[in-house]
Amino acid sequence: MEINISNFPIISVVFPEKMDDSSMNLLLTTWKRLYQEQKYFKFIFDTKKLSSVGFTYCFQMAKFMYELKQEKTQYLEESMIIVDNPMIHRLLDFVFMIQKPVSKVRIVNDDFELLSEL
Repeated sequence: MEINISNFPIISVVFPEKMDDSSMNLLLTTWKRLYQEQKYFKFIFDTKKLSSVGFTYCFQMAKFMYELKQEKTQYLEESMIIVDNPMIHRLLDFVFMIQKPVSKVRIVNDDFELLSEL
């Protein structure tokens, strides 16, 4: 997992080929830290390399988003998720069915054509 904050307030997240505990922990820890800093930001999630995600991580992300929604202020203004794998797109739909996102989400393909918007 690569997380680049050098273009803040835009945070780029590149997922690895296979999601694992270390990657998930890095993502959630970084996200929590950004909220603690109380600065508004945007995510760009690049899932093009991602080929495998266990359902455990889907539920973990849904739970995390639920907990974030309890915060008084939502610092995440919007997210763009780049997806080129239909299975990953379906898993994202599953996560957002369990828990609505904390901010606007645009799911795009690798040509940045809009696939869906939440």
